[in-house]
Amino acid sequence: DQIKANLKDYFRNNPSQAYSDWDFEGSGLNQLLDILAYNTHYNAVVAHNAMNESFIDSAQIRANVVSRAKLLGYTPRSRSAAMANISLTFDGTVNRNLSTYTLYKGQTLTCSVDNVTYTFITVDDYTAVLDQLTGQYVFDSIDIYQGKMKEISFVVESGNIEQKYIIEDSNIDLNHMTVDVFDNQYSTAVETYSLFESLSNVGPATAAYFINENYNGNYQIQFGDNIFGKKPASLNVIKVRYLNTEGSKGNGANAFKWNSPGSAEPTIVTLSGATNGSEKENIESIRQNAPLSFITQNRAVTSGDYKTLINQILNNIETVSVWGGEDNDPPQYGKVYA
Repeated sequence: DQIKANLKDYFRNNPSQAYSDWDFEGSGLNQLLDILAYNTHYNAVVAHNAMNESFIDSAQIRANVVSRAKLLGYTPRSRSAAMANISLTFDGTVNRNLSTYTLYKGQTLTCSVDNVTYTFITVDDYTAVLDQLTGQYVFDSIDIYQGKMKEISFVVESGNIEQKYIIEDSNIDLNHMTVDVFDNQYSTAVETYSLFESLSNVGPATAAYFINENYNGNYQIQFGDNIFGKKPASLNVIKVRYLNTEGSKGNGANAFKWNSPGSAEPTIVTLSGATNGSEKENIESIRQNAPLSFITQNRAVTSGDYKTLINQILNNIETVSVWGGEDNDPPQYGKVYA
């Protein structure tokens, strides 16, 4: 309306006096002024939003915030699975009383939180020695994580330089993901790639992968170009295994039931209930942490560096206070407290 009023004033005050006596409320002129005012306002809004979305401080769309964070070398945190610690006791007959018993990764347990049942699994192998006195295998400390393991495969296309490998799963926990490359779909020879950390230790033959969040909010994997990082060859098969988790919903689980078919049921003792489950990093957190991460550069020198790294490692932390030993009472030089 203000733009339209300004247009009318311009015509009325034109030095030529050509429009001073026009009826600007007439149907024809009124429609033209409406269109012109709307178009001017629309273009102003688009220009304003486009400028705002160009900066990480003012961007409101997640894809744009993530894109600006990427320029700072920052990848938003994924969901993090709730973790609990338990002990398991098996009768010696479960393994014919042999000297050792190995519990392979992938064992499942269940637990209800707020009347919803969640699955927990082991992500590592554990081995216990037979106790000759009790005739039992005792696993003193086992970490279990809420979620289920999933696998997705990609075939490297011949001549596709820009091929990207997208994991279309918003529940992924990047802390428990492995990337294996096979020569072809029939091969058993495998090379495990590691997550890129620093250019200082990446060469043409380094088996490293890069990961970032794309415009759709999914994580995508990329590989090197045989200069910085090894590039998988044509027709290689890439297998990605990851933990699909419900994040913070698994927090508080503490009464677990054995749910691994085909194996004897052990006695379960919960040493610590499930904690540290968290959701995918939100826009405001990315906006705050990306510049700090860029300043820190993955090093811990100042107290601010420690604060940034702690927030990156412990996803569900709300507040953290860090101070140098020189500010401690009594002073403890060379130390950092949190």
